[in-house]
Amino acid sequence: MLRLSVAVALACAVVFAQTAQTPAEPLFSAVRTGNFPEVERLALAGADVNARDAMGSTPLLDAAWLGSAEIVSFLVAHGAEVNTHHGQSGSTPLQYAVLSGRPAIVRLLLAAGARVDEPFRDGQSVLQAAAGRGNSEIVGLLIGAGADVGAIDANGNTPLEEAVLHGRLNTTTALLAAGAGVSHRHRDGRGALEEACIKGYADIARALLAAGADASHRDESGQSPLDLAVAYKNAGVVAMLQRTRGREPRFQADLSQAMEAATLRGQTEIVRILIDGGFDVNQRTAGGSTYLGDAALKGQAKVVQLLLARGARVDALNASGGTPLHDAALGGNTEVIAVLLDHGCGIDAANRESGATPLMLAAALGRSGAVALLLKRGANPALRDWRGQSALDHARETEDGETVRLLETALANWAPSPAKMHGY
Repeated sequence: MLRLSVAVALACAVVFAQTAQTPAEPLFSAVRTGNFPEVERLALAGADVNARDAMGSTPLLDAAWLGSAEIVSFLVAHGAEVNTHHGQSGSTPLQYAVLSGRPAIVRLLLAAGARVDEPFRDGQSVLQAAAGRGNSEIVGLLIGAGADVGAIDANGNTPLEEAVLHGRLNTTTALLAAGAGVSHRHRDGRGALEEACIKGYADIARALLAAGADASHRDESGQSPLDLAVAYKNAGVVAMLQRTRGREPRFQADLSQAMEAATLRGQTEIVRILIDGGFDVNQRTAGGSTYLGDAALKGQAKVVQLLLARGARVDALNASGGTPLHDAALGGNTEVIAVLLDHGCGIDAANRESGATPLMLAAALGRSGAVALLLKRGANPALRDWRGQSALDHARETEDGETVRLLETALANWAPSPAKMHGY
Protein backbone atom coordinates (compact mmCIF):
# COMPACT_ATOMS: atom_id res chain seq x y z
CA MET A 1 0.00 0.00 0.00
CA LEU A 2 1.29 3.46 -0.91
CA ARG A 3 2.19 5.69 2.00
CA LEU A 4 0.16 8.91 2.16
CA SER A 5 2.99 11.33 1.42
CA VAL A 6 4.26 9.20 -1.45
CA ALA A 7 0.75 8.96 -2.85
CA VAL A 8 0.41 12.74 -2.65
CA ALA A 9 3.74 13.15 -4.40
CA LEU A 10 2.64 10.85 -7.19
CA ALA A 11 -0.71 12.58 -7.51
CA CYS A 12 0.94 15.97 -7.79
CA ALA A 13 3.40 14.66 -10.34
CA VAL A 14 0.79 13.38 -12.76
CA VAL A 15 -1.23 16.60 -12.98
CA PHE A 16 1.55 18.73 -14.39
CA ALA A 17 -0.27 19.14 -17.67
CA GLN A 18 -3.49 20.26 -15.97
CA THR A 19 -2.14 23.36 -14.24
CA ALA A 20 -3.26 26.87 -15.04
CA GLN A 21 -1.25 29.21 -17.23
CA THR A 22 1.55 31.18 -15.53
CA PRO A 23 4.14 33.59 -16.92
CA ALA A 24 6.62 30.71 -16.92
CA GLU A 25 4.25 28.36 -18.73
CA PRO A 26 6.35 28.15 -21.92
CA LEU A 27 9.30 26.84 -19.86
CA PHE A 28 7.11 24.33 -18.03
CA SER A 29 5.61 23.23 -21.34
CA ALA A 30 9.05 22.70 -22.85
CA VAL A 31 10.16 20.67 -19.82
CA ARG A 32 7.04 18.50 -19.85
CA THR A 33 7.38 17.70 -23.54
CA GLY A 34 11.09 16.97 -23.20
CA ASN A 35 12.00 19.76 -25.63
CA PHE A 36 15.56 20.48 -24.53
CA PRO A 37 16.38 23.08 -27.25
CA GLU A 38 13.32 25.09 -26.21
CA VAL A 39 14.20 24.78 -22.52
CA GLU A 40 17.70 26.01 -23.31
CA ARG A 41 16.42 28.91 -25.44
CA LEU A 42 13.90 30.09 -22.85
CA ALA A 43 16.29 29.83 -19.91
CA LEU A 44 19.06 31.70 -21.74
CA ALA A 45 16.48 34.33 -22.69
CA GLY A 46 15.78 34.96 -19.02
CA ALA A 47 13.01 32.53 -18.04
CA ASP A 48 13.06 31.84 -14.29
CA VAL A 49 14.32 28.29 -13.77
CA ASN A 50 12.92 28.38 -10.21
CA ALA A 51 9.45 29.58 -11.19
CA ARG A 52 6.43 27.80 -9.74
CA ASP A 53 3.23 26.77 -11.44
CA ALA A 54 -0.22 26.80 -9.86
CA MET A 55 0.44 23.39 -8.26
CA GLY A 56 3.64 24.57 -6.61
CA SER A 57 5.98 22.66 -8.91
CA THR A 58 9.20 23.92 -10.49
CA PRO A 59 10.79 23.02 -13.84
CA LEU A 60 13.38 20.89 -12.03
CA LEU A 61 10.72 18.98 -10.09
CA ASP A 62 8.91 18.27 -13.36
CA ALA A 63 12.08 17.23 -15.16
CA ALA A 64 13.15 14.95 -12.30
CA TRP A 65 9.81 13.16 -12.42
CA LEU A 66 9.58 12.93 -16.20
CA GLY A 67 13.10 11.63 -16.61
CA SER A 68 15.01 14.02 -18.87
CA ALA A 69 18.57 13.85 -17.61
CA GLU A 70 19.68 16.42 -20.19
CA ILE A 71 17.12 18.95 -19.00
CA VAL A 72 17.88 18.26 -15.33
CA SER A 73 21.59 18.76 -15.92
CA PHE A 74 20.96 22.04 -17.75
CA LEU A 75 18.57 23.41 -15.12
CA VAL A 76 20.93 22.55 -12.27
CA ALA A 77 23.84 24.16 -14.11
CA HIS A 78 21.75 27.31 -14.56
CA GLY A 79 20.74 27.80 -10.96
CA ALA A 80 17.77 25.53 -10.33
CA GLU A 81 17.42 24.77 -6.61
CA VAL A 82 18.15 21.07 -6.13
CA ASN A 83 16.59 20.88 -2.66
CA THR A 84 13.39 22.76 -3.42
CA HIS A 85 10.05 21.33 -2.29
CA HIS A 86 6.85 20.84 -4.20
CA GLY A 87 4.21 23.26 -2.94
CA GLN A 88 1.66 20.54 -2.22
CA SER A 89 3.40 17.19 -1.77
CA GLY A 90 6.50 18.65 -0.14
CA SER A 91 8.68 16.36 -2.25
CA THR A 92 12.13 17.26 -3.54
CA PRO A 93 13.56 16.65 -7.02
CA LEU A 94 15.58 13.73 -5.61
CA GLN A 95 12.47 12.17 -4.11
CA TYR A 96 10.65 12.48 -7.43
CA ALA A 97 13.57 10.91 -9.27
CA VAL A 98 13.57 8.01 -6.82
CA LEU A 99 9.80 7.52 -7.05
CA SER A 100 9.89 7.50 -10.84
CA GLY A 101 12.95 5.22 -10.96
CA ARG A 102 15.44 7.54 -12.70
CA PRO A 103 18.97 6.49 -11.66
CA ALA A 104 20.69 8.88 -14.09
CA ILE A 105 18.82 11.82 -12.60
CA VAL A 106 19.44 10.60 -9.06
CA ARG A 107 23.15 10.60 -9.88
CA LEU A 108 22.99 14.15 -11.27
CA LEU A 109 21.06 15.51 -8.31
CA LEU A 110 23.33 13.87 -5.75
CA ALA A 111 26.37 15.32 -7.51
CA ALA A 112 24.68 18.73 -7.35
CA GLY A 113 24.19 18.51 -3.59
CA ALA A 114 20.75 16.98 -3.15
CA ARG A 115 20.15 16.03 0.48
CA VAL A 116 20.20 12.24 0.57
CA ASP A 117 18.61 11.79 3.99
CA GLU A 118 15.75 14.27 3.69
CA PRO A 119 12.60 12.19 4.32
CA PHE A 120 9.17 12.36 2.82
CA ARG A 121 6.54 14.03 4.95
CA ASP A 122 5.56 10.73 6.57
CA GLY A 123 9.12 10.04 7.65
CA GLN A 124 10.03 7.51 4.96
CA SER A 125 13.50 8.02 3.55
CA VAL A 126 14.40 8.05 -0.12
CA LEU A 127 16.45 4.90 0.51
CA GLN A 128 13.37 3.13 1.83
CA ALA A 129 11.36 4.26 -1.19
CA ALA A 130 14.03 2.95 -3.56
CA ALA A 131 14.38 -0.30 -1.62
CA GLY A 132 10.64 -0.94 -1.69
CA ARG A 133 10.53 -0.33 -5.44
CA GLY A 134 13.35 -2.77 -6.13
CA ASN A 135 15.69 -0.31 -7.83
CA SER A 136 19.09 -1.62 -6.78
CA GLU A 137 21.00 0.91 -8.89
CA ILE A 138 19.33 3.80 -7.11
CA VAL A 139 19.84 2.07 -3.76
CA GLY A 140 23.55 1.82 -4.53
CA LEU A 141 23.74 5.49 -5.51
CA LEU A 142 21.99 6.61 -2.33
CA ILE A 143 24.17 4.43 -0.11
CA GLY A 144 27.24 5.72 -1.90
CA ALA A 145 26.10 9.26 -1.12
CA GLY A 146 25.80 8.46 2.57
CA ALA A 147 22.19 7.37 3.01
CA ASP A 148 21.62 5.70 6.39
CA VAL A 149 20.98 1.99 5.79
CA GLY A 150 19.63 1.62 9.32
CA ALA A 151 17.23 4.57 9.35
CA ILE A 152 13.88 3.79 10.98
CA ASP A 153 10.77 5.56 9.72
CA ALA A 154 7.57 6.52 11.56
CA ASN A 155 6.18 3.01 11.01
CA GLY A 156 9.26 1.45 12.57
CA ASN A 157 10.58 0.05 9.28
CA THR A 158 14.17 0.06 8.07
CA PRO A 159 15.15 0.18 4.38
CA LEU A 160 15.86 -3.56 4.59
CA GLU A 161 12.41 -4.28 5.95
CA GLU A 162 10.87 -2.14 3.22
CA ALA A 163 12.67 -4.22 0.60
CA VAL A 164 11.54 -7.46 2.26
CA LEU A 165 7.93 -6.34 2.62
CA HIS A 166 7.76 -5.76 -1.13
CA GLY A 167 9.60 -8.96 -2.05
CA ARG A 168 12.62 -7.19 -3.55
CA LEU A 169 15.51 -9.66 -3.51
CA ASN A 170 17.83 -7.37 -5.46
CA THR A 171 17.58 -4.43 -3.07
CA THR A 172 17.60 -6.78 -0.08
CA THR A 173 20.97 -8.17 -1.14
CA ALA A 174 22.27 -4.67 -1.97
CA LEU A 175 21.37 -3.42 1.51
CA LEU A 176 22.86 -6.49 3.19
CA ALA A 177 26.07 -6.01 1.22
CA ALA A 178 26.16 -2.42 2.48
CA GLY A 179 25.96 -3.58 6.08
CA ALA A 180 22.25 -3.34 6.85
CA GLY A 181 21.51 -5.09 10.13
CA VAL A 182 19.17 -8.07 10.33
CA SER A 183 18.34 -7.92 14.05
CA HIS A 184 15.91 -4.97 14.12
CA ARG A 185 12.46 -6.00 15.31
CA HIS A 186 9.11 -4.38 15.95
CA ARG A 187 7.09 -4.48 19.17
CA ASP A 188 5.58 -7.78 18.11
CA GLY A 189 9.06 -9.29 18.05
CA ARG A 190 9.11 -9.68 14.28
CA GLY A 191 11.72 -8.41 11.88
CA ALA A 192 12.84 -8.88 8.30
CA LEU A 193 13.20 -12.68 8.50
CA GLU A 194 9.78 -13.14 10.03
CA GLU A 195 8.19 -10.97 7.34
CA ALA A 196 9.93 -12.94 4.58
CA CYS A 197 8.57 -16.17 6.07
CA ILE A 198 5.06 -14.73 6.31
CA LYS A 199 5.15 -13.46 2.74
CA GLY A 200 6.64 -16.66 1.35
CA TYR A 201 9.87 -15.15 0.02
CA ALA A 202 12.23 -18.13 0.34
CA ASP A 203 15.15 -16.54 -1.54
CA ILE A 204 14.97 -13.41 0.59
CA ALA A 205 14.76 -15.47 3.79
CA ARG A 206 17.83 -17.44 2.66
CA ALA A 207 19.76 -14.20 2.08
CA LEU A 208 18.79 -12.93 5.53
CA LEU A 209 19.90 -16.18 7.16
CA ALA A 210 23.23 -15.99 5.35
CA ALA A 211 23.62 -12.48 6.78
CA GLY A 212 23.09 -13.75 10.32
CA ALA A 213 19.35 -13.58 10.95
CA ASP A 214 18.28 -15.83 13.84
CA ALA A 215 16.08 -18.68 12.60
CA SER A 216 15.23 -19.74 16.16
CA HIS A 217 14.08 -16.37 17.47
CA ARG A 218 10.49 -16.35 18.71
CA ASP A 219 8.18 -13.37 18.45
CA GLU A 220 5.96 -12.04 21.23
CA SER A 221 3.37 -14.75 20.52
CA GLY A 222 6.02 -17.47 20.79
CA GLN A 223 6.22 -18.21 17.07
CA SER A 224 9.48 -18.89 15.25
CA PRO A 225 10.12 -18.04 11.58
CA LEU A 226 9.34 -21.69 10.76
CA ASP A 227 6.06 -21.50 12.67
CA LEU A 228 5.09 -18.43 10.67
CA ALA A 229 5.97 -20.10 7.37
CA VAL A 230 3.75 -23.04 8.31
CA ALA A 231 0.92 -20.80 9.54
CA TYR A 232 0.91 -18.93 6.23
CA LYS A 233 1.23 -22.15 4.19
CA ASN A 234 4.53 -21.17 2.60
CA ALA A 235 5.92 -24.59 1.75
CA GLY A 236 8.93 -23.22 -0.12
CA VAL A 237 10.11 -21.33 2.94
CA VAL A 238 9.55 -24.38 5.14
CA ALA A 239 11.69 -26.50 2.82
CA MET A 240 14.44 -23.89 2.74
CA LEU A 241 14.52 -23.51 6.53
CA GLN A 242 14.67 -27.25 7.10
CA ARG A 243 17.35 -27.67 4.45
CA THR A 244 19.58 -24.89 5.81
CA ARG A 245 18.91 -25.20 9.55
CA GLY A 246 17.52 -28.70 10.06
CA ARG A 247 20.64 -30.15 11.68
CA GLU A 248 21.02 -27.45 14.32
CA PRO A 249 20.10 -28.86 17.76
CA ARG A 250 18.17 -25.77 18.85
CA PHE A 251 16.16 -25.90 15.62
CA GLN A 252 14.78 -29.36 16.40
CA ALA A 253 12.10 -27.99 18.73
CA ASP A 254 10.97 -25.66 15.96
CA LEU A 255 10.69 -28.57 13.54
CA SER A 256 8.63 -30.58 16.02
CA GLN A 257 6.29 -27.66 16.64
CA ALA A 258 5.96 -27.02 12.91
CA MET A 259 5.18 -30.68 12.24
CA GLU A 260 2.51 -30.67 14.92
CA ALA A 261 0.89 -27.51 13.54
CA ALA A 262 0.96 -28.79 9.95
CA THR A 263 -0.50 -32.13 11.04
CA LEU A 264 -3.35 -30.56 12.99
CA ARG A 265 -4.16 -28.16 10.14
CA GLY A 266 -4.08 -30.82 7.47
CA GLN A 267 -1.21 -29.21 5.56
CA THR A 268 -0.25 -32.32 3.65
CA GLU A 269 2.35 -30.66 1.44
CA ILE A 270 4.24 -29.23 4.41
CA VAL A 271 4.05 -32.53 6.30
CA ARG A 272 5.51 -34.25 3.23
CA ILE A 273 8.31 -31.68 2.98
CA LEU A 274 9.26 -32.16 6.63
CA ILE A 275 9.27 -35.94 6.27
CA ASP A 276 11.31 -35.76 3.06
CA GLY A 277 13.78 -33.60 4.96
CA GLY A 278 14.35 -36.36 7.49
CA PHE A 279 11.72 -35.73 10.16
CA ASP A 280 10.96 -38.86 12.25
CA VAL A 281 7.20 -39.47 12.02
CA ASN A 282 7.29 -41.66 15.12
CA GLN A 283 8.76 -39.16 17.54
CA ARG A 284 6.40 -37.59 20.07
CA THR A 285 5.08 -34.06 20.25
CA ALA A 286 6.00 -31.84 23.17
CA GLY A 287 2.71 -32.88 24.79
CA GLY A 288 3.38 -36.59 24.39
CA SER A 289 0.92 -37.27 21.59
CA THR A 290 1.80 -38.91 18.28
CA TYR A 291 1.56 -37.05 15.00
CA LEU A 292 -0.63 -39.81 13.61
CA GLY A 293 -2.92 -39.49 16.61
CA ASP A 294 -3.11 -35.71 16.23
CA ALA A 295 -4.07 -36.04 12.57
CA ALA A 296 -6.63 -38.72 13.44
CA LEU A 297 -8.19 -36.58 16.17
CA LYS A 298 -8.63 -33.65 13.79
CA GLY A 299 -9.98 -35.83 10.99
CA GLN A 300 -7.11 -35.05 8.61
CA ALA A 301 -7.49 -38.13 6.43
CA LYS A 302 -4.87 -37.19 3.83
CA VAL A 303 -2.27 -36.52 6.50
CA VAL A 304 -3.15 -39.80 8.21
CA GLN A 305 -2.64 -41.66 4.93
CA LEU A 306 0.66 -39.90 4.31
CA LEU A 307 2.00 -40.62 7.79
CA LEU A 308 1.05 -44.28 7.52
CA ALA A 309 2.68 -44.51 4.10
CA ARG A 310 5.86 -43.02 5.56
CA GLY A 311 6.09 -45.49 8.42
CA ALA A 312 4.04 -44.10 11.29
CA ARG A 313 3.23 -46.88 13.79
CA VAL A 314 -0.50 -47.48 13.69
CA ASP A 315 -0.76 -48.71 17.31
CA ALA A 316 1.69 -46.28 18.94
CA LEU A 317 0.33 -45.05 22.28
CA ASN A 318 0.04 -41.40 23.21
CA ALA A 319 0.82 -39.97 26.65
CA SER A 320 -2.64 -40.90 27.97
CA GLY A 321 -2.34 -44.50 26.79
CA GLY A 322 -4.52 -44.36 23.71
CA THR A 323 -3.91 -45.43 20.11
CA PRO A 324 -4.53 -43.33 16.99
CA LEU A 325 -7.87 -45.16 16.68
CA HIS A 326 -8.87 -43.82 20.10
CA ASP A 327 -8.06 -40.34 18.81
CA ALA A 328 -10.03 -40.94 15.62
CA ALA A 329 -13.01 -42.16 17.64
CA LEU A 330 -12.91 -38.97 19.71
CA GLY A 331 -12.83 -36.92 16.52
CA GLY A 332 -15.58 -38.97 14.92
CA ASN A 333 -14.18 -38.92 11.37
CA THR A 334 -15.32 -42.17 9.76
CA GLU A 335 -12.88 -41.90 6.85
CA VAL A 336 -9.95 -41.76 9.24
CA ILE A 337 -11.34 -44.61 11.33
CA ALA A 338 -11.63 -46.77 8.21
CA VAL A 339 -8.07 -45.97 7.11
CA LEU A 340 -6.65 -46.90 10.52
CA LEU A 341 -8.60 -50.14 10.63
CA ASP A 342 -7.45 -50.98 7.11
CA HIS A 343 -3.87 -50.56 8.36
CA GLY A 344 -4.38 -52.94 11.27
CA CYS A 345 -5.09 -50.66 14.21
CA GLY A 346 -6.64 -52.74 17.01
CA ILE A 347 -10.38 -52.14 16.98
CA ASP A 348 -10.92 -53.15 20.62
CA ALA A 349 -7.66 -51.86 22.08
CA ALA A 350 -8.13 -50.68 25.66
CA ASN A 351 -6.74 -47.34 26.76
CA ARG A 352 -4.06 -48.11 29.33
CA GLU A 353 -5.29 -45.50 31.80
CA SER A 354 -9.08 -45.88 31.53
CA GLY A 355 -9.64 -49.20 29.81
CA ALA A 356 -11.88 -47.49 27.26
CA THR A 357 -12.06 -48.86 23.74
CA PRO A 358 -12.48 -46.66 20.65
CA LEU A 359 -16.15 -47.69 20.58
CA MET A 360 -16.65 -46.43 24.14
CA LEU A 361 -15.06 -43.08 23.36
CA ALA A 362 -17.19 -42.60 20.26
CA ALA A 363 -20.29 -43.54 22.25
CA ALA A 364 -19.41 -41.18 25.11
CA LEU A 365 -19.37 -38.26 22.67
CA GLY A 366 -22.42 -39.30 20.70
CA ARG A 367 -20.45 -39.97 17.53
CA SER A 368 -23.16 -42.13 15.98
CA GLY A 369 -21.44 -42.38 12.59
CA ALA A 370 -18.23 -43.58 14.19
CA VAL A 371 -20.15 -45.99 16.43
CA ALA A 372 -21.95 -47.45 13.42
CA LEU A 373 -18.72 -47.96 11.49
CA LEU A 374 -16.87 -49.53 14.42
CA LEU A 375 -19.74 -51.93 15.04
CA LYS A 376 -19.87 -52.81 11.35
CA ARG A 377 -16.13 -53.54 11.37
CA GLY A 378 -16.50 -55.88 14.38
CA ALA A 379 -16.05 -53.78 17.52
CA ASN A 380 -17.17 -55.62 20.67
CA PRO A 381 -20.10 -53.76 22.31
CA ALA A 382 -19.96 -55.95 25.42
CA LEU A 383 -16.53 -54.86 26.65
CA ARG A 384 -16.24 -52.68 29.75
CA ASP A 385 -13.68 -50.13 30.90
CA TRP A 386 -11.82 -50.14 34.24
CA ARG A 387 -14.89 -48.61 35.93
CA GLY A 388 -17.09 -51.38 34.60
CA GLN A 389 -18.95 -49.25 32.08
CA SER A 390 -19.80 -50.41 28.57
CA ALA A 391 -20.16 -48.38 25.40
CA LEU A 392 -23.94 -48.41 25.93
CA ASP A 393 -23.53 -47.02 29.45
CA HIS A 394 -21.48 -44.15 28.04
CA ALA A 395 -24.02 -43.54 25.29
CA ARG A 396 -26.90 -43.34 27.74
CA GLU A 397 -25.08 -40.59 29.63
CA THR A 398 -25.05 -38.50 26.45
CA GLU A 399 -28.78 -39.01 25.82
CA ASP A 400 -27.97 -39.42 22.12
CA GLY A 401 -30.87 -41.56 20.92
CA GLU A 402 -29.26 -42.77 17.69
CA THR A 403 -26.08 -43.93 19.42
CA VAL A 404 -28.06 -45.67 22.16
CA ARG A 405 -30.22 -47.44 19.57
CA LEU A 406 -27.18 -48.63 17.61
CA LEU A 407 -25.55 -50.11 20.71
CA GLU A 408 -28.73 -51.71 22.04
CA THR A 409 -29.26 -53.41 18.69
CA ALA A 410 -25.62 -54.50 18.56
CA LEU A 411 -25.78 -56.02 22.03
CA ALA A 412 -29.04 -57.80 21.27
CA ASN A 413 -27.51 -59.36 18.18
CA TRP A 414 -24.09 -59.98 19.69
CA ALA A 415 -22.95 -63.56 19.26
CA PRO A 416 -19.40 -63.52 20.52
CA SER A 417 -16.80 -66.03 19.51
CA PRO A 418 -14.32 -67.18 22.16
CA ALA A 419 -11.80 -64.72 20.77
CA LYS A 420 -14.29 -61.84 20.90
CA MET A 421 -15.17 -62.69 24.51
CA HIS A 422 -11.59 -61.92 25.45
CA GLY A 423 -11.44 -58.68 23.45
CA TYR A 424 -9.03 -59.95 20.76
